[in-house]
Amino acid sequence: MFGWGVGSSPFVSGHGPGSIATPARRFEPCALNVQSTFARARLPLSAFLSHARSVGPFRQGKPFQLPTPELDAYEKELRARSHRKVTYAGIACILLVMPLIVLLGMATIPDLIYRVQNPLHGLSEATRAKVTANVARAREESTREEALMHEGIASAIREGIEAHPELGRCPYSHSPNVQKEGFFGASTFTYANDTNVCRACRSLAADADTLEKTLSQKTREKDFDTRTEKRLDRLMMDRYTVVVHVTRNVAPSGIPHVDFTPGFFRGRVFVWDTRAHQVVCAGDASAESSDVIDYTYTTRGGLDVGSHAELDRALKSDMRVRTESAVADSIRYKSGPRIAD
Repeated sequence: MFGWGVGSSPFVSGHGPGSIATPARRFEPCALNVQSTFARARLPLSAFLSHARSVGPFRQGKPFQLPTPELDAYEKELRARSHRKVTYAGIACILLVMPLIVLLGMATIPDLIYRVQNPLHGLSEATRAKVTANVARAREESTREEALMHEGIASAIREGIEAHPELGRCPYSHSPNVQKEGFFGASTFTYANDTNVCRACRSLAADADTLEKTLSQKTREKDFDTRTEKRLDRLMMDRYTVVVHVTRNVAPSGIPHVDFTPGFFRGRVFVWDTRAHQVVCAGDASAESSDVIDYTYTTRGGLDVGSHAELDRALKSDMRVRTESAVADSIRYKSGPRIAD
């Protein structure tokens, strides 16, 4: 490197009047010894290679946060308010739901306690044996009595069994069913030409089927065996059953808004004793349709809708009720063989 040394001019005049002359400096180029500096700063390439390290990705510096005491206090207050709102909302939900939980507990806890204290169970082995034996006996008795009744009623019809007032009143009093509609309008007697003429036999067989279902039932009742044994005691056949042999039957018919033709029924009534296995009472019954039949029907747009069906239903219902009453009134005296004229 080169610099400037002091020049040869002895003075440098000032600028302006009254200036004082001062010695002037002159710079001359000169060589500086910097070899030692270069020798000390220069490092071999191997030094850089031996200390070479892999440099990872740069991370973004965290921004500098200035202290804001007023904003921090305000933020703290907002958080406190939010926490209070959440707390109040939770308390309100608990207060609203708590009555429902109490009601649910009152409705379910007693049932759960009952279920725990009374587990499901079936009949005991002794009761199951009784049920099986009684069901088999009832079905056998029903089948046997049905066969005997078929033969006895057929024989009574052939022999002309009839009522004999001199023998006394009939021990059986029949109650007619005067309900006109639906299931409650079922007949209280059977006809001699029916497949099953013994109503008591059918009733006994139905009770046996119902009682047999208890063998597979599970219950929590402690007195299940006791109640089942009481039902076994009631598993018996009704003593009397009524059969009607129809000698004449004319169904009623009619034309809506015009007139109707009354029906007519006539027949011999027999009362069968399931214990004596014979006919014990007899009587003659006859019935005819009422003089006036009431029925209702609907109209749609001024047109008659269903009047034929409603009139037919009303005529049949009236005839059934009057037949029921006639059959019940005919059962008065005991039966006996027909007396020849």
